[in-house]
Amino acid sequence: MDEPIMRTDDDTMGGRIQRMRGKLGLSTAELASRVGVKAETMRGWERDRAEPKPSKLVRLAEALGVGPAWLMAGYGEARQEVDPDAATVALKLEELYRRRDAIEAEIAQLEALVDATTG
Repeated sequence: MDEPIMRTDDDTMGGRIQRMRGKLGLSTAELASRVGVKAETMRGWERDRAEPKPSKLVRLAEALGVGPAWLMAGYGEARQEVDPDAATVALKLEELYRRRDAIEAEIAQLEALVDATTG
């Protein structure tokens, strides 16, 4: 017979989000940005006033480096099989890529403006 899956964390989802965000050294706004929601939405999740939709739950779990089951209900291990430092570096790298793309788009717009005025 299979062993039952034991609950390892009796905190609320909001409490687990706050704890993991703190361990990663992220502000609420930074985590919200990485998940693709407003900071106000993230605060609602952290205060257990609302819960993320499934697609956002998966992104939130990835951003925190945890499994969705642990995040939702405290089942299993908190950390996925990812080194926390590697997860943090990957998130920062993703943010830098987004910034680079925005800068490249702005450069292209300015180059087009210069070409239009000098051409």
